Amino acid sequence: YFGSARNQSLGNGIKGVTGIQTLSLPRQIEGNTLYLVGAWDFEDEFTQTIGDSMRIVFSYNAKNVYMVASSLKGVTVNITRDGKPFSLEAGKDVAKDGTALIKNERLYDLIHGSDYGQHTIEIEIKGPGLRVFTFTFG
Repeated sequence: YFGSARNQSLGNGIKGVTGIQTLSLPRQIEGNTLYLVGAWDFEDEFTQTIGDSMRIVFSYNAKNVYMVASSLKGVTVNITRDGKPFSLEAGKDVAKDGTALIKNERLYDLIHGSDYGQHTIEIEIKGPGLRVFTFTFG
Protein backbone atom coordinates (compact mmCIF):
# COMPACT_ATOMS: atom_id res chain seq x y z
CA TYR A 1 0.00 0.00 0.00
CA PHE A 2 1.16 3.54 -0.77
CA GLY A 3 -1.03 5.57 1.62
CA SER A 4 0.24 6.55 5.06
CA ALA A 5 -2.48 4.55 6.86
CA ARG A 6 -1.00 1.25 5.58
CA ASN A 7 2.43 1.87 3.99
CA GLN A 8 4.36 -0.48 6.26
CA SER A 9 6.43 -1.71 3.28
CA LEU A 10 7.85 1.75 2.52
CA GLY A 11 11.63 1.34 2.39
CA ASN A 12 12.94 4.89 2.15
CA GLY A 13 10.56 7.25 3.89
CA ILE A 14 8.75 7.77 7.15
CA LYS A 15 6.02 5.13 7.46
CA GLY A 16 2.56 6.07 8.70
CA VAL A 17 3.01 9.85 8.34
CA THR A 18 0.86 12.11 6.13
CA GLY A 19 2.36 15.06 4.29
CA ILE A 20 5.15 15.75 1.84
CA GLN A 21 8.33 13.69 1.75
CA THR A 22 11.19 14.04 -0.74
CA LEU A 23 12.80 10.64 -1.18
CA SER A 24 15.86 9.19 -2.89
CA LEU A 25 16.67 5.62 -3.86
CA PRO A 26 19.16 3.82 -1.61
CA ARG A 27 22.10 1.95 -3.18
CA GLN A 28 20.58 -1.40 -2.33
CA ILE A 29 16.90 -2.32 -2.36
CA GLU A 30 15.17 -5.17 -0.55
CA GLY A 31 12.49 -7.48 -1.94
CA ASN A 32 8.81 -6.73 -1.28
CA THR A 33 9.73 -3.22 -0.17
CA LEU A 34 8.37 -0.05 -1.79
CA TYR A 35 10.81 2.69 -2.80
CA LEU A 36 9.73 6.10 -4.05
CA VAL A 37 11.98 8.73 -5.63
CA GLY A 38 11.18 12.45 -5.78
CA ALA A 39 8.55 14.58 -4.06
CA TRP A 40 5.45 12.74 -2.82
CA ASP A 41 2.44 13.89 -0.79
CA PHE A 42 1.26 11.06 1.49
CA GLU A 43 -2.45 10.86 2.29
CA ASP A 44 -4.14 8.10 4.31
CA GLU A 45 -5.21 5.94 1.32
CA PHE A 46 -2.75 7.00 -1.42
CA THR A 47 0.35 8.99 -2.15
CA GLN A 48 0.49 11.60 -4.89
CA THR A 49 3.33 12.91 -7.04
CA ILE A 50 3.94 16.64 -6.66
CA GLY A 51 7.06 17.10 -8.78
CA ASP A 52 8.05 16.51 -12.39
CA SER A 53 10.48 13.59 -12.12
CA MET A 54 9.45 10.78 -9.79
CA ARG A 55 9.93 7.02 -9.74
CA ILE A 56 8.50 3.94 -8.09
CA VAL A 57 10.79 0.93 -7.59
CA PHE A 58 9.59 -2.43 -6.26
CA SER A 59 11.28 -5.84 -6.26
CA TYR A 60 8.67 -8.61 -6.38
CA ASN A 61 8.28 -12.36 -6.86
CA ALA A 62 5.28 -12.90 -9.13
CA LYS A 63 4.17 -13.34 -12.73
CA ASN A 64 1.82 -10.38 -13.19
CA VAL A 65 1.79 -6.82 -11.80
CA TYR A 66 -1.23 -4.56 -11.38
CA MET A 67 -1.49 -1.09 -9.86
CA VAL A 68 -4.50 0.81 -8.52
CA ALA A 69 -3.98 4.46 -9.47
CA SER A 70 -5.59 7.61 -10.87
CA SER A 71 -4.90 11.13 -12.06
CA LEU A 72 -7.36 13.98 -12.58
CA LYS A 73 -5.64 15.25 -15.75
CA GLY A 74 -3.84 12.09 -16.85
CA VAL A 75 -0.17 11.26 -16.29
CA THR A 76 2.12 9.29 -18.58
CA VAL A 77 4.41 6.71 -16.99
CA ASN A 78 7.27 4.67 -18.43
CA ILE A 79 7.63 1.12 -17.12
CA THR A 80 10.64 -1.19 -17.14
CA ARG A 81 11.20 -4.61 -15.63
CA ASP A 82 14.69 -5.57 -14.48
CA GLY A 83 15.99 -2.37 -16.12
CA LYS A 84 14.76 -3.32 -19.60
CA PRO A 85 11.68 -2.67 -21.74
CA PHE A 86 9.32 -5.63 -21.68
CA SER A 87 7.07 -5.17 -24.72
CA LEU A 88 6.44 -8.90 -25.12
CA GLU A 89 5.07 -9.15 -21.60
CA ALA A 90 3.36 -5.79 -21.29
CA GLY A 91 -0.03 -5.80 -19.65
CA LYS A 92 -3.13 -4.59 -21.51
CA ASP A 93 -2.72 -0.99 -20.24
CA VAL A 94 0.90 -0.63 -21.42
CA ALA A 95 1.98 0.28 -24.97
CA LYS A 96 4.78 -1.62 -26.72
CA ASP A 97 7.21 1.19 -25.88
CA GLY A 98 6.58 0.66 -22.14
CA THR A 99 4.39 3.74 -21.64
CA ALA A 100 0.97 3.91 -20.05
CA LEU A 101 -1.51 6.73 -19.49
CA ILE A 102 -2.94 6.75 -15.97
CA LYS A 103 -6.17 8.71 -15.67
CA ASN A 104 -9.34 7.11 -14.30
CA GLU A 105 -9.25 5.57 -10.83
CA ARG A 106 -8.98 1.84 -11.47
CA LEU A 107 -6.78 -1.24 -11.58
CA TYR A 108 -4.07 -0.91 -14.27
CA ASP A 109 -2.69 -4.08 -15.87
CA LEU A 110 1.07 -3.40 -16.12
CA ILE A 111 2.98 -6.66 -16.61
CA HIS A 112 1.98 -10.13 -17.83
CA GLY A 113 5.02 -12.31 -17.23
CA SER A 114 5.55 -15.62 -18.93
CA ASP A 115 6.75 -17.19 -15.68
CA TYR A 116 6.79 -16.56 -11.95
CA GLY A 117 10.08 -15.13 -10.71
CA GLN A 118 11.98 -12.40 -8.91
CA HIS A 119 11.87 -9.11 -10.83
CA THR A 120 12.10 -5.38 -10.23
CA ILE A 121 9.54 -3.02 -11.70
CA GLU A 122 10.49 0.62 -12.13
CA ILE A 123 7.90 3.23 -13.02
CA GLU A 124 9.07 6.66 -14.14
CA ILE A 125 6.33 9.26 -13.73
CA LYS A 126 6.21 12.16 -16.19
CA GLY A 127 4.49 14.81 -14.10
CA PRO A 128 2.57 15.72 -10.96
CA GLY A 129 -0.86 14.49 -9.96
CA LEU A 130 -0.48 10.72 -10.07
CA ARG A 131 -2.31 9.11 -7.15
CA VAL A 132 -1.11 5.59 -6.37
CA PHE A 133 -3.07 3.37 -3.99
CA THR A 134 -1.55 -0.14 -4.17
CA PHE A 135 0.20 -2.83 -6.19
CA THR A 136 -1.33 -6.26 -6.60
CA PHE A 137 0.31 -9.35 -8.06
CA GLY A 138 -0.70 -12.56 -9.76
